Amino acid sequence: MLESASARLLEPGGPHHECPDKEPAARLATIEAAGLAGVPYTSGLLIGIGETRLERLQALLALHSLHCTYGHIQELIIQNFAAKKGTAMEHHPEPPLEELQWTIAMARLIFGSTMNIQAPPNLTPGQGGSICGLEAGWRALLDAGINDWGGVSPLTRDYVNPEKPWPHVESLAAATAATGKVLLPRLTVYPEVVTNIHRWADSSKGKHSPAAAVLRLADSHGLVRGSTWCPGLVGDNTPAAPALVPEPPSDNFAVPEARQQELQAQSAGVPGVRSMPAPRLKRQRAWSVSMGEDGLLEGCPGPSEASGTVQRLVTSVLEQAHTLTEDEVVELFEARGADFHNVCQAADLLRQRTCGDKVTYTVNRNINYTNRCIYACQFCAFSKGKIAEDLRGPSYLLSMAEITRRTAEAWDRGATEVCMQGGIHPDFTGDTYLKILEAAKEGAADMHVHAFSPLEVSQGASTLGQSVSSYLASLRNAGLGSLPGTAAEILDDEVRQELCPDKLRTQEWLDVVEAAHGVGLRTSSTIMFGHCDPTRSWARHILALRDLQARTRGITEFVPLPFVHMEAPIYLKGRARRGPTLRECILMHAVARLALTGYIDNVQASWIKMGPERAIQLMNVGCNDMGGSIMNETISKAAGASHGQELPPEKMEALIEAAGRRPQQRTCIYEHPPLGQREKSFFAAPLAPLVMS
Repeated sequence: MLESASARLLEPGGPHHECPDKEPAARLATIEAAGLAGVPYTSGLLIGIGETRLERLQALLALHSLHCTYGHIQELIIQNFAAKKGTAMEHHPEPPLEELQWTIAMARLIFGSTMNIQAPPNLTPGQGGSICGLEAGWRALLDAGINDWGGVSPLTRDYVNPEKPWPHVESLAAATAATGKVLLPRLTVYPEVVTNIHRWADSSKGKHSPAAAVLRLADSHGLVRGSTWCPGLVGDNTPAAPALVPEPPSDNFAVPEARQQELQAQSAGVPGVRSMPAPRLKRQRAWSVSMGEDGLLEGCPGPSEASGTVQRLVTSVLEQAHTLTEDEVVELFEARGADFHNVCQAADLLRQRTCGDKVTYTVNRNINYTNRCIYACQFCAFSKGKIAEDLRGPSYLLSMAEITRRTAEAWDRGATEVCMQGGIHPDFTGDTYLKILEAAKEGAADMHVHAFSPLEVSQGASTLGQSVSSYLASLRNAGLGSLPGTAAEILDDEVRQELCPDKLRTQEWLDVVEAAHGVGLRTSSTIMFGHCDPTRSWARHILALRDLQARTRGITEFVPLPFVHMEAPIYLKGRARRGPTLRECILMHAVARLALTGYIDNVQASWIKMGPERAIQLMNVGCNDMGGSIMNETISKAAGASHGQELPPEKMEALIEAAGRRPQQRTCIYEHPPLGQREKSFFAAPLAPLVMS
């Protein structure tokens, strides 16, 4: 804390007299040293100790100058003086609420909209002896320009101001909601630091570094993740107890008598205001913050109505078929509480208008013909190169006979599609992909072959010295039915540089897909999100696909693929989050429906990534498709996913019907399957053992 930039306060009789550590020049030098060292810094003012309004402005301007130079001040605390018994200033008048409001407003005007400005809620003046008066004071501070309440502990008192008990977080949330804002937990570093954490925190120790620890706790906005749910895991694994409610008394834990006395002393404050009760923790269980799927703290209220911005955007899409801009898509990805529910309800209504109540799926088989790859994508736990010979099991390359066998077996079990992709094997050429296609067709001539990512197509064409369009025509003439829109990851080159630097650039990927549409091959489209990507990159990705579809009309569906982190190299290096949160997964599907309807009308839920039950729930937020039954899946399994070995039609349809929807089997390109194939697909014989070369 700077507290004040006035040397006058050091004079005899002043609050800082004989306090050399309060010397403004020394404190400003320390703040500058932190800027030089790249340390996120907390500073601020202590008001009401005898300084003038002009001196407060001078202090704020001194801090502003340092921040303009180094950009390291992450928050300003505007703290009001509270008189302490037994001190020289115990009879000094405390500043009124109006002085605190004025100083906060000046700080906001000087530092602008991006600075985090906080005021301690337990010190709010003008309490009026009641919780109602206190909440009115909180609302006044919010209206003056704060956006943060600082640290509010459920476990410890304010040791600097022990006579001022912390408010209950539920009460603070209610007062915040009354101003149309949402109370959210953050980390000790603010979101703008978290989203650029490798600048501000050490990452040299990989997954054991401070930067990695921060990312494990963060969501895509740089706020507290607050949930143990992750894509690919079975069950939610979320703490059952609400975040801010202590455990009931347990024989396994006793609060020491001294601690009980301390807590009782905390509670002897303003009538109707009390500190958090003593925590009663079970042995080996720590207190934790728990976030609901709507993005609010469990047990805490948010605004009762959606914000005007979200209501306007949703209405414009539903009633005027408005085409969302990048900034508007980003705004929708911010939705929490009432905003979140408004977005989800609108997406569901749009799904009903566009697709009705049917939920489609296809019966298919994945054939990943090799895990050898010359690329080193940081998200991929499936591929094996020379530097990873001893990692993740042995490398393999399927024989053409095994591809033929698997295709024939899939056809016999009612499949209408094989999806074939693999690593970029060092020995593969464009002829290899043609031979793989020939092998599949030999197994089942009528099977739809959905194969070869844009990266594989580009690599195959280059090895033969052909243009991408010419090579795609050759694949089509050999029996290729469509292309998977994979290898897209995030269509934002800034993120791709971190995630897959040697892969196709965004425009190169789009060019291959557009070329495929140009020769009559349709494609799916995907996004892999929740790793080192901001929500603005999600928006750019979605709109890039929409622009492409507006030109070609060749994309069949949009498939969000939540990042599965457990074995991904980028996560193990401490450079990625633990996949998207549940809220982020839900919003990805809902916002996609709002942004893509009229362009890409099929939005698919990945039951492999989300789990079957969660995938079905996504049918209520804009999705209309469950993807494939998938006989064999290896890529997500390699990353640590627990799902993926097959969801047969009888189970798929039971899930859909239990959700009150009408199941409808389809082909890869959303046509009705042959009747004979549909009949064979139910209660099919078990798969034969795989033959791995």
